[in-house]
Amino acid sequence: DVDGQCIDRFDGYKAQVLEFTADELAKLQNGTDTNITNARARYLAWAAHLGQDPYTAGVTPVNQQVSNTNNQTLVLVLIISVVGATLLGSYLIVIKRRKQN
Repeated sequence: DVDGQCIDRFDGYKAQVLEFTADELAKLQNGTDTNITNARARYLAWAAHLGQDPYTAGVTPVNQQVSNTNNQTLVLVLIISVVGATLLGSYLIVIKRRKQN
């Protein structure tokens, strides 16, 4: 909750996360308890801000993260476009049939 805290705290937290057992890591990644989800969200936000992969040692190149984000965004836009076009087409067909009747 302090400006720049990710710079000061991320390395220490990442070191702890990298030492987690498989069970502890699964709890962090999949836990639904409010404290766990808040901790996970903050940790992932810090990692994203610093351009790091939160679950592996070292730094993930920022351009790779941007590429992954762009790919995910593109897929999301395509899905929304297809669903929207399908709904619009269905609506137009229903309107045309109502006018014929």
